[in-house]
Amino acid sequence: MPKNKLSLHLTLFFILLCATAFFGYQSFYVEKSSDKQVEINNNNSVTNNDIETNNKVTTTEDKIIPNKKQQTSTLVQETVTTSIQAISEEHKQLPYSATITVNQKNYTVDFEKEGTILKDLLDKLQTESDFTFSGINYSGLGFFITEINGIKNDNKQGKYWVYYLNGQSAQAGISVQKINSGDNIKWSYENSTF
Repeated sequence: MPKNKLSLHLTLFFILLCATAFFGYQSFYVEKSSDKQVEINNNNSVTNNDIETNNKVTTTEDKIIPNKKQQTSTLVQETVTTSIQAISEEHKQLPYSATITVNQKNYTVDFEKEGTILKDLLDKLQTESDFTFSGINYSGLGFFITEINGIKNDNKQGKYWVYYLNGQSAQAGISVQKINSGDNIKWSYENSTF
């Protein structure tokens, strides 16, 4: 190897060695002794069937940082906290909603797609609120309501639960009636002619 190349390599090596020592030392140098606490909050919504949790994970890491002036070391403790919140599918924001009225009490039920069957919305509402209903499923005819919120059909008096869709008497049973966003379903306990 020629002498000029050798001195060039040695010079570059010396410069790199000095730069590494200088910048490496600066990254560990602490002007004052202090405790440093870092907190990171991660509030991501995670959807997963049938879970609802709120977990907190805390990690503590000790670092020893040399102090040039005092020839001592300072212990700095860093704490990182991460919060994870998972929301069950029932609680996620759904794009459509309809109003169901019973005895002048309004219930809002959210649903995922237009054309959802009314019986499915009543089942969903029953799990999410104080609304209750029961009935009988007749093969070939569909589901027939026999009770809403504790009030039963009365065959002797001829009083039954009937519903109105957007102010009009319903033309289909709840097993086949499709509901769209903004629809109003009103249940009325009244004398029926059927």
